[in-house]
Amino acid sequence: MVRRYLGLGLVPQAGVALGLSLLVRQQFPGIGEMISTTIVASTVLYELLGPVCSKLAITLAGEVGGMDRD
Repeated sequence: MVRRYLGLGLVPQAGVALGLSLLVRQQFPGIGEMISTTIVASTVLYELLGPVCSKLAITLAGEVGGMDRD
């Protein structure tokens, strides 16, 4: 089950980060744009690499390959 729904669990993280990015931009007009750009760039990078890293971690943990039932 984890393998089937893992991607869906990662999606909300991007929305929270982007929402906070907008708040930072509004609250700190001088430096907020630079911070917001950094947050957006890291969010994009995370969204691209996150699923690959999660799959690797689950594979290395031995959880990939079907459900063995005794």
